[in-house]
Amino acid sequence: MIRAHLVCIAFSLILLGAACSTMSGEPTPASVPEPMPIPTTAPTATPMYTPVFESAECQFSTPSDSEVECGYLIVPEDRSNPERMIRLHVAILSSQSSDAEPDPVVYLEGGPGGSALANFEWLIRTFSGLLENRDLILFDQRGVGYSEPSLDCPEIVEASLANLESNLNDDEWLRIDSDARQVCHNRLIAEGIDLSAYNSAASAADLDDLRRALGYDVWNLLGISYGTRLALTAMRDFGETGTIRSVILDSVFPPQINGISDGIVGIDSAFDLLFERCENNESCNAAYPDLETRFYKLVDDLNEEPMTVPIANRINLKSYRAPFTGDDLISAVMGMMYSHSLIINIPKMLTQIEQGYSSILVNFLADSTVVNASVSEGMATSVTCVEEIPFLKQVDLDAVNENLPVQLVIVAEKAMTLELASCAVWDVDSAESIEDEPVVSDVHTLILAGDYDPVTPPAYAQAAAETLENAYTFIFEGIGHGVTISTRCGAEMAKAFVDTPDTAPDADCMDRLIFGFVTQ
Repeated sequence: MIRAHLVCIAFSLILLGAACSTMSGEPTPASVPEPMPIPTTAPTATPMYTPVFESAECQFSTPSDSEVECGYLIVPEDRSNPERMIRLHVAILSSQSSDAEPDPVVYLEGGPGGSALANFEWLIRTFSGLLENRDLILFDQRGVGYSEPSLDCPEIVEASLANLESNLNDDEWLRIDSDARQVCHNRLIAEGIDLSAYNSAASAADLDDLRRALGYDVWNLLGISYGTRLALTAMRDFGETGTIRSVILDSVFPPQINGISDGIVGIDSAFDLLFERCENNESCNAAYPDLETRFYKLVDDLNEEPMTVPIANRINLKSYRAPFTGDDLISAVMGMMYSHSLIINIPKMLTQIEQGYSSILVNFLADSTVVNASVSEGMATSVTCVEEIPFLKQVDLDAVNENLPVQLVIVAEKAMTLELASCAVWDVDSAESIEDEPVVSDVHTLILAGDYDPVTPPAYAQAAAETLENAYTFIFEGIGHGVTISTRCGAEMAKAFVDTPDTAPDADCMDRLIFGFVTQ
């Protein structure tokens, strides 16, 4: 999943950034800093180094019936000064075929900061089709999960949990988050970590080093969410080498899109589509009439008088009773729109909350605690502060906010305040302007998007495709975030494309997709 730049995904990021999930009331508009000037001095030659892969035991659980080789890729933290080395944990899953193709598929996890290896067993089941005739490679990106160092920030989690049941105001939550983030920052700096070195360009260089260290001449990339940003960066920086045979971009987040100024538009579009489809569906409209008006009224009512919601933390096995505001409701609906099975229940959930019940919501929040356990918040902060904040422009924010419901504007302003405060603490260098530009490539690419996706909407897919010469784009109706992991159809199309990337995959299975709403 993409890190929520605009709102925390329900309480799913309460454990990582409570300031944006429990704020209420009118925000104080945050001023956007002027973009940093990009250095124009000629670059110095990069010192040479040799990437190394060392075999090691898997640091995560693996199925007993799978042939998995694990190890660490050893690369410089900063390639311009390769003195400090870092270790990326890698898993290579052998194909089921005795005559496998020589070009494997490497999976790029989202986030930023998400751990692929923490979800290893689930991912290899999901992508079992790819293993029929190719090896599958999963790894934790720099700063993430089982890689060393990991930019985890347990300080933020602990501070959030300690205050989860408190009804604090905006300024109090912002102070708590900033203080905890500062402690994490100071600890990582004291360990000698260069936080500016944890970004997409460095990760793309890691990716090519992994290919070289493992001895592959060519391979295929499959990225979901932020993983598509990493894949696009690799296409930009290494596509001309001929080492990338094909790329699958699932739920695209291209570099020319600013997740902060552009992101709220995707959320608004997804909400509008949900309300429109319910209104045009006879049974949904009968059960939940005038859903849009009722939703935003419910947001206002909960901001005025929050309801108390029980949250079962499935990681520490503790239970909390937390105040749940209208802003939290916006976040929750956004988070639920990642998943088709949750989308169909949203109208029912909103009606339940109107009546004082919260069973669907409670289950969602409990599941979210598991999702966030594998996210490295420090890595997410580095990427955001290096690549997003420097290109944020006040004029873009003003133009976006003019046409949004006021409730979404309020949430967006609060989330931006949190992001700016986080980056003030994190104190990292700004990326060069190329990180704000479209990627031009002729590598064969399959682009998939769900039309309900609130964080990487179809518009992002279409924007990415404009400069990709050999791209096939498919928009899935009724699907949210992560098409290949949400639908068998998406996974089948991905498999067909990797087999013959110069041919558009058969999309007949899209005609069999069924969506609607739960009304009983």
